[in-house]
Amino acid sequence: MGNISTQCYHTEPLREYTALLEQKLQESCEEKERLEKRHLEEMKHREKIYNENLRDMRQLLSRTMERNDELMRLGKDGQRRSGPGRFAVS
Repeated sequence: MGNISTQCYHTEPLREYTALLEQKLQESCEEKERLEKRHLEEMKHREKIYNENLRDMRQLLSRTMERNDELMRLGKDGQRRSGPGRFAVS
């Protein structure tokens, strides 16, 4: 075993390397948190757009079904007015 100055000479690079690794670990953790936060924000944004699109599709489907019902009703009314074998003229 050497004297204290020799031990410090050998351990100082290890301490510096350990400090560097700890710094890199801290930076990595901060980057991970930043990316997770960004991902969460992106997912919330996409969910909002999805919900808006879903609402629009439901409204469109509802209007289409109402319009189809109205056309069916108008078609049946026209057939009754024109009688059998005749076509209604609009």
